Order: sequence, then C-alpha cells, then structure tokens
Amino acid sequence: MKKLFYLMLLLLQACDSRENKLYAFREAPVGGEYFKLVNDTLFEYGLSRSSHFSTGNYSLRGDTLFLTYKTRFRDSLPNGFVQRHERLEAIGGVQLPFEIISGSTK
Repeated sequence: MKKLFYLMLLLLQACDSRENKLYAFREAPVGGEYFKLVNDTLFEYGLSRSSHFSTGNYSLRGDTLFLTYKTRFRDSLPNGFVQRHERLEAIGGVQLPFEIISGSTK
C-alpha cells in the first residue's frame, strides 16, 4: 500500500508542468509533507492534503541545501537539509527525514 502511495505521488509530480530537480516526501499526521526543488534556485515545501505551502530560494554547498524563505506556512520549518543516501535530513535533526522520490541534490 505504501509503495502504491509513493507511485501515485511520483505520477502526480511527473504531471506538474514545471521540471523538478528533486522531489521528496514524508508521512505526517496532516497526511504528508513534500519538498521539491523546482529549478536551479527555487524550492517549494508544503502539505500534501492542503493548499498550505512555502516558497523561496535555495543554495547548494556540497550535500547541504540552505533555504531562504519568501513565504512560510508555519514558523518551525527547517533552514536547510543534508542529503544522506536517499533521504533529506533537516539541519538540526528536529524533524523526521524526507524520502527522496525522484532527483538528487548531487
């Protein structure tokens, strides 16, 4: 069932008109959260079951993404991620990691 859910997310992500460099997802009590790198400078972070999302710019240094928010749907969002294997871990480790569905920071 979990694999089917991830497959559906991947198909929805593939139908998005923008080309994403990376798409990651994690389960959460609100239904799930996603993180995507939209192009070489923009990111989007949101809730899968609502219209709440944040946007901004990112910079990449090595395996670390540093985020600068233009909008935030809540104050507790991370200021960056580190890619470890097929996961994105929030800097500071305060959140559960995101599973990378497609793409990479590398």
